[in-house]
Amino acid sequence: MDSNLRTCTCSQGVSRENVTCDIASQNITHNGLLWIGTYDTSTPFNANATNPNACIINEDCLLYCSPNPVTFQLNDTDTQCADNRGQRMCGSCREGYSVLMGSSKCGQCHNNYMIIAWIALFAVMGVLLVVLLIALNLTVSVGTLNGLLFYANIVKLYEPVFSRKGALPVLSQVISWINLDFGFEICFYNGMDTYAKQWLQFAFPFYLWFVIIVIKQLCRRYGKHAWLFGFALFVSIIFVIPYTLFVLLNPFIENL
Repeated sequence: MDSNLRTCTCSQGVSRENVTCDIASQNITHNGLLWIGTYDTSTPFNANATNPNACIINEDCLLYCSPNPVTFQLNDTDTQCADNRGQRMCGSCREGYSVLMGSSKCGQCHNNYMIIAWIALFAVMGVLLVVLLIALNLTVSVGTLNGLLFYANIVKLYEPVFSRKGALPVLSQVISWINLDFGFEICFYNGMDTYAKQWLQFAFPFYLWFVIIVIKQLCRRYGKHAWLFGFALFVSIIFVIPYTLFVLLNPFIENL
């Protein structure tokens, strides 16, 4: 309540540069990359002194919020979020959506059985990656490779800020692979959240260590390069090529 004009005005917690508030319709409009809401987004907004949920949060949101102008009400703050995200500061997926591997976006899972195929693919790709590193005798002790890994980590960390629109998809894919990330968006299983996604991303490097130990022991016993290239060729023919065809043709098969 404005004591001078004797009229209701928008809260000072909402007022900000490039933010407009219409007290009549209770609509708030801003230019994007900003999140405005209450402490608890699950309860209706009731601005009174005894309600702890009336605390208004007004923060910059560079990663998960929409970069476009938005108009919303405090009872529906998910409108400010991009890529099917929601809740406070767009920190989780909306109901019915799951976090996608390879990005921070949320999507719907249509086939729960695909998790078996994805696990098989990543298991085989892990073996091929280790074989390639051993065959080429690559090591992070080399200054050039060490610097490449360091800068790839930095670029991957700030990728949502550098390129929100995905202007360089090929470069983004290569950087993801250098960071042992999947690089393409897949729904691993229905209901996956960010916490589970982080554990799965940590599991892949541990799996690579296991593969390195096994291949190292096999190379000591059966010889190095001949066995490595033969094994890699066998895995590629038996698993990778048929699976690639399956992934490419799967959308057409489901429509039949």
